[in-house]
Amino acid sequence: MNWLEKVLLGFSVFALLVVLAIPARAGIWNEKTELKFSEPVEVPGRVLPAGRYIFKLFNSPSDRDIVEIMNGTGTRLVDIVDAMPVYRYQTTANPVVTLESRGAHTPEGIDTWFYPAKHYGLEFLYPTSRKQRG
Repeated sequence: MNWLEKVLLGFSVFALLVVLAIPARAGIWNEKTELKFSEPVEVPGRVLPAGRYIFKLFNSPSDRDIVEIMNGTGTRLVDIVDAMPVYRYQTTANPVVTLESRGAHTPEGIDTWFYPAKHYGLEFLYPTSRKQRG
C-alpha cells in the first residue's frame, strides 16, 4: 500500500467515524425524553391516556418551541404542541415535568418540561380558558 492509499484509507475511516457519531448526539439536539404517566395527563388540545410517551423538540433549527409527542416506542406521532421558553435557576440530573391542577374530575395538565442539566425548558401553551382558574 503506497502513501496515497494510506492517506485515503485513513480519511475514509475518519469520515465513517464522524458519520457514525452524529446520531449519538441526536438525543441532546432534540432533547428526546421518555416519560411514563400513571394517570391521564392533559397537553394543549388533548388528554393523553396513562402510559409511556416520548417528548422531543420538533426538528427545526430556528423554532425550538414546538414539542412532538410520540407513543412510547416512537413509532407514531401522538400530537404536536406549542410552547414557550421558561427559565429555572437550578438544573437537575433528570428530566422534570411539572403538572398543574385543572380541577375536580379533570386530568392534571403538563405545565413545564425541562431537559436534564438545562436552565431553559418549555412551558406548554394552553388556551386561557383551560388554565387553572384561581
